Amino acid sequence: MTPAEIPQPGALRKLLELLPRLPTVGATVDFSSAEPAVRNEVAAAAHAAVLRLCESLGGLGTLLVACASNESEHRLTVGALEGTGRLIKDLSELALACAVLAEECQGSGH
Repeated sequence: MTPAEIPQPGALRKLLELLPRLPTVGATVDFSSAEPAVRNEVAAAAHAAVLRLCESLGGLGTLLVACASNESEHRLTVGALEGTGRLIKDLSELALACAVLAEECQGSGH
């Protein structure tokens, strides 16, 4: 697989990958000492993650209402299915990234 063929990470995974670039003092992020470019990149990724979550959760809510209701006003839409699919994809990527992170953390201590 070439670098161009590797899928780009979803919004949640990208945010998770960027967070370690922020400096910390103790257990707190020190935003004031972070490089502006890093802060901007993390902010953009966080904003994209929020938008993806809102869109996807809205789609999931629409899907659930449509499935539970017989009323004609609650029609299942392509957007609801697409948003739900994106949420599942992003959560799957996030779970995989967390598993890799856990494995790397455990492996570095041995």
